[in-house]
Amino acid sequence: MTDTWLATGCSSMPNYQPEDPETPEVPEGLVREQTYMESLWEAKTNIAIGFVISWLVWVLVVTPLWGFPFSFGDSIGITCIFTVTSLARQFAVRRWFNRRARV
Repeated sequence: MTDTWLATGCSSMPNYQPEDPETPEVPEGLVREQTYMESLWEAKTNIAIGFVISWLVWVLVVTPLWGFPFSFGDSIGITCIFTVTSLARQFAVRRWFNRRARV
């Protein structure tokens, strides 16, 4: 599978295919479009980091400030709900932007 490079601010090369896919020289102003799996991997990595940060904020900031009596399991469950929602949102937005970049 060859990579597709998208022009950023350059309409003269909307879809650039490198001559040598192994070591492509990318003209200035072009970026490689993410594949479906790369978008998913980026979204999952971002969500994993966000999960830890979100849970820590929930346990160390929100619960003490507002006095919510949530157990450890409740905190993990609430964080999971927001994490799954965030993963779906981020993935959908990323794919939408990739489709728009091809137009």
